[in-house]
Amino acid sequence: MVATAETQSEAELLKMTLAAHGFQAVVSPAFSAYPSVDFVEGVNVSVLAADEQAVRELLAHLKKNQEE
Repeated sequence: MVATAETQSEAELLKMTLAAHGFQAVVSPAFSAYPSVDFVEGVNVSVLAADEQAVRELLAHLKKNQEE
């Protein structure tokens, strides 16, 4: 797991962002019967172990650019 999003939509957006940078990501299944569980626990976004370090660096870079 490389990130935990607050919502399913946020997790899907992160997945698309990673795909745009050439990384395959998987979003943990949504608890559609209990949407409040996602709010408490978040929605996990995972990548291949071989890509994890590069994805973490990309996310740090994107976050830094967003804060500027």
